[in-house]
Amino acid sequence: MRFFSMDGPVFRFLSLMYDLMILNIIYVITCIPVITIGAATSALYRTMLDKRYGLDAGVKTYLRQFLANFRQSTPRFLLFLLICAVLAFDARYAISGGLPAPSLLFSIFLVMLTVAAGLSSWVLALTGQFDNTLTGTLRNAALLTFRHLPLTLLLLLRFLPLLLAYFSAPLFLVFSFLFFLFYYSLAAYLAAGPMSRIFLPLMSPEEREKRTRDDDE
Repeated sequence: MRFFSMDGPVFRFLSLMYDLMILNIIYVITCIPVITIGAATSALYRTMLDKRYGLDAGVKTYLRQFLANFRQSTPRFLLFLLICAVLAFDARYAISGGLPAPSLLFSIFLVMLTVAAGLSSWVLALTGQFDNTLTGTLRNAALLTFRHLPLTLLLLLRFLPLLLAYFSAPLFLVFSFLFFLFYYSLAAYLAAGPMSRIFLPLMSPEEREKRTRDDDE
């Protein structure tokens, strides 16, 4: 039956799941040093976007982009890591530090932290996709964060394991095998669908032709 053939939907789905699993495992491993999270995330977004463009993107694409984007992605990631750490500390101190109007201050810092996390996701995605200065990337990320708010919320799903580990370690352990095998690559793949439709018109005709032609691997 064609349904179960090599070109059928069942085989394509299983092939995609296998690719996502391998990429997720490599992504988690390359994130272990922490300082490499920026380059790893940029490479993951680029790989998933290439998949959405119809390219045969896989492990080779990921590793190549990881190395290519390391110098740009790392300082940008560390900048946002510092900003988010300060805002998280401020939010916690607003509740426990005996400040006036703690609930209001906590809400303000929480909103700022959420915006910073959303900005960081767009910055890393743009870094893997386009060559641009830090100022230009930040400006574009800010526009995209608020113009495409539903997609920004989807990008924020990558922080769910971190939140779960902080607020409920036992629940995090229950789902840890999913985080290791599928979660990050699947979340990036889902976000890459609408993201590809945003990025593609921004490319030059030459870059658009290159990125949609299956000559990657």
